[in-house]
This record gives sequence, structure tokens and C-alpha cells, in this order.
Amino acid sequence: MESVDGISVRLTAQSQFLIVKAHSHACAIPLSHVIEIMRPLRLETVSGMPRFVLGLSVIRGSPMPVIALEGMLSGKSGETQGRFVALRIETRMLALAVKEVLGVAVIDRAALMDMPTLLHAASTEAVELIGTLDSELLMVLRASRILSEDMWPVPSGGKAAAQ
Repeated sequence: MESVDGISVRLTAQSQFLIVKAHSHACAIPLSHVIEIMRPLRLETVSGMPRFVLGLSVIRGSPMPVIALEGMLSGKSGETQGRFVALRIETRMLALAVKEVLGVAVIDRAALMDMPTLLHAASTEAVELIGTLDSELLMVLRASRILSEDMWPVPSGGKAAAQ
């Protein structure tokens, strides 16, 4: 186990990430947390939720909160939903609504350490709310990264390697 931004994570020489597009960023989410990628499903809005929480969706028979990654990054309501990415966070699941799924990237440890965390690009309001409501999600987002433009789009064949 190593510490990445104060979080203990298991890193090998290279780790796999799902690369998604949200707002104007390509984001790398640890593949170990990804359960499934799907078309957006029907949403039930829930009053009193932050703007970036789109509502609840029934996925594989279970209601899951759906978070707009674009809304979390921009601080506005995330309206662009090209795909849902179901994630396992500890013992529960949630879905991220993203603009596009670009592919899977293998990123080496040195490159990973040089990339800003996903939270670096997130709105301050979103980070504070997530920190208050869901510390496990906060840890996954800290392990996620923002890719520089020279690392995406993922070339055809589905894999990109960061050097």
C-alpha cells in the first residue's frame, strides 16, 4: 500500500483507469471501482439534493444515487449525460453521469503522481458537500485524476499508455 494524496491505495507499476469525459476534462477513474457502463436510465429527482446530484435511478434492481460529474466539476447542474458509470464505493453503489466514455488507460505510477486529482478541478461547494455526506466517495475521487490533453482521446484499440 502506498499513500496518494494522503490516501492508502494499492498501486502497481501500472494501474488501469476508465477514462471519461465530463465538462471540458478527461477524467481517469480507478477501474477497480467501476462495475458497469450503461446508457442513462430513468431518473427520479429527490428534493433538497445538491445541484450535481441528478436523483435516483434503479440499476440492476437497486436504487442508486446518480451524480453528474460535469456538475461536480463546473458547480452547475450537470445536464449532459451520455453514459452512466456504476461504481462500487465500499459496500454500496452509485452512478456517475458522464458526457462520454473514452476507454481504458494503463497509467504508470510516476505519471499518476504528476496528475492533478479530480477534486482539484471540482467546485469548492461540491468538495465540501461530498466531504460532509460521503467520505468514501471523497476517497475514490481523490484517487481519480484529470488527464492532460496530450493523454487523450484514447486511440482506437481502447487503450492508452501514459509515459
